[in-house]
Parts: sequence; structure tokens; C-alpha cells
Amino acid sequence: MFKYLAIARTSLSEGLNFRARIPIITAEYLIMISVNYFIWKTVGSSSDQVAGFDLSQLVTYAVIVWIMRSFVMNSIDSRLNTLYRGGTIVYDMVKPVNLFAYYSSIAVGKSAFMFFFNAIPVLIIVYFVIPLRFPTNISTLLLFCVSICLSFTIFAIMNYIIGMMVFFLESIQGLTMFKAVVIDLATGLLIPLSFYPKGVQVVLNLLPFRYTLYSSLEIFLEKINQFQSIRIIFLQLGWVLLLYGISTIVTSKARKNVSIQGG
Repeated sequence: MFKYLAIARTSLSEGLNFRARIPIITAEYLIMISVNYFIWKTVGSSSDQVAGFDLSQLVTYAVIVWIMRSFVMNSIDSRLNTLYRGGTIVYDMVKPVNLFAYYSSIAVGKSAFMFFFNAIPVLIIVYFVIPLRFPTNISTLLLFCVSICLSFTIFAIMNYIIGMMVFFLESIQGLTMFKAVVIDLATGLLIPLSFYPKGVQVVLNLLPFRYTLYSSLEIFLEKINQFQSIRIIFLQLGWVLLLYGISTIVTSKARKNVSIQGG
């Protein structure tokens, strides 16, 4: 456990080496949030309720979803692809570590950097400019924090599985591009999922993408009660366990694939 914390701390320290980029990254997110805010403010102003959102909920959603994106999402798949293409991934595979825990620890460090040096500054700036709707009680905020951690874990495992596909496909560029589109549309990043037709929502409820950004924001905006929030958290935990099981199978097959090619 402690070695993974050390890996995360090292990853955070590496992020600090690029702190000169912080103003640029912050500006990029402020621009995206501003565009998102004005679009959804216009949509929300057209009626008292739009797809189950009132104006304050819709505006808050548009802002918080991008702030969450900055530290919840990760690029484990891209890292694995780069290491594989460079031929250096075999050095990680012989280390006495759990591969997923190793790469996710690196992602945790990078996310911590983005949280403290991008998400928090952006939230502070936006707070004084855009009227946001925050949870009304501490228990909701705590449930939201737990949900965010599980959202990060779901993203990490999905990206790890996609990244490990490089051992079988040689290149996952097309797969990662497809994943990016799915993530944008199926997690609620670009459009709240309640805006989709009922049939599409039913399908999305059966997939893990819904239980990332969108579900966490449902808790934050108090669109669901605490019992429903706890249910969401257990569903997220279920997806974590299922996806982790899949990741262990993929890792095992990838190791065998390396052994066969090497021997």
C-alpha cells in the first residue's frame, strides 16, 4: 500500500515540474466553462424545467461537470500505448507490483495535481462570477466525494483495460478515439443524460459510463435523495468490482502474449 502512495506522491511531484503550464490549463478550462455556461443558461431560460433541471441546476451542472473532468478523468490508456510503442512497458511488467495499481497510482498523483492546481482555482474564480447551487447539507457533500472517488476508479479501470488492448491490437489509436467520443456523450460531459430519449437512457443505465460524471452530479445537485445516492454508490462499487475482474483477466492474457512473443 505504502509503495503505491509513494508512486502517487512522485507523480504529483512530477506534475509540479510543469507548474508553468497551470495558467494556460486554467485559462482553457475557464473558456470551456464559460461557453458551456452561456449555452446551458440559454437552454434553461426557455422553461421552468428542462429535462428535469431548473435553471440553477442546469447552470451548476454545466460548470461543475468540467471542473470534475479536470481531475476525474485520466490517460492511463495513452500511457500504456506510448510505453508499448516504445518497448519499455516490459520493464514495468517485471516489477513486483500490481500493474493496475501501479498505473492508477500514477494517475492519482496527476489527478491530485489537477485538483489542487486547476480544479480548486477554477472553482474559486467561477464562484465569484457565476451563481452556483451547492449541496444544502454535509451528508450530501460526503456522498458526492465518495461517488467522485468511485468515478475516478471506474475511469481508471476502463482506461487500463483499453490500454492493455495494445498487446493484442498493436495500436489502440482508433479505439481511444472511439472511447473519447463515447465518454463525451455517455458520461454526461457534453449533454446531461436526461436530455436523451428514454430508450437511450435505458441502454446507458446498463453501462458503466452513466455511473461516472452524471451520477456524481445527480448527488451534488440533490436531484436524488440520500437513499438513492447510496444506491448509486453501491452500483458504482459493483462496476468497480466487475471491471477490475475483467482487468485482471486482460492483464493475465497480456502477460501470456508477451511470454509467447518473447519465447
